[in-house]
Amino acid sequence: MLTDQQAVDEVFEVNIPLLRKGVEWVEEQDALRELGQNSFWDQEFWMMRRWQGAELDSLELLNLAQDQLKEHWCDSGMCFAGKIAFDAGWKPVYADDASEVADSATKEGVPGTSFIRAVAQKLLGLDWWEADRLFEGTNTAADIREIAEDLAGERL
Repeated sequence: MLTDQQAVDEVFEVNIPLLRKGVEWVEEQDALRELGQNSFWDQEFWMMRRWQGAELDSLELLNLAQDQLKEHWCDSGMCFAGKIAFDAGWKPVYADDASEVADSATKEGVPGTSFIRAVAQKLLGLDWWEADRLFEGTNTAADIREIAEDLAGERL
């Protein structure tokens, strides 16, 4: 376990290639959204899954049997951090079959679950404050690029 002083003294090295890859993905997904196409980027949620169409309301979903719920998932979305974790092999852990949002993930060969934020922070080599700034749910694609370039100390 890290002591508070060790955590403060820890030196982080930003993973610039991974940071660049994440920024490029966000911008690609944002461009799709601008064209009215399906986008998997949603900065507000760590990882999420979406229902097929809007044909089912909340009450109807609650009345579906657990095995029927799985038939109605159509795609997923994730924020910048979620994409970083997902690409590294981390899979979302949902509370139950009806849950739409996950903040934790699991990876084969790694015991237990981890918060998606913590996984992405470590993979990117960011400290807590840097990750907090980059992963903010209200960030636009332009914000993410600007913050990432600031963290990298170079244009990405």
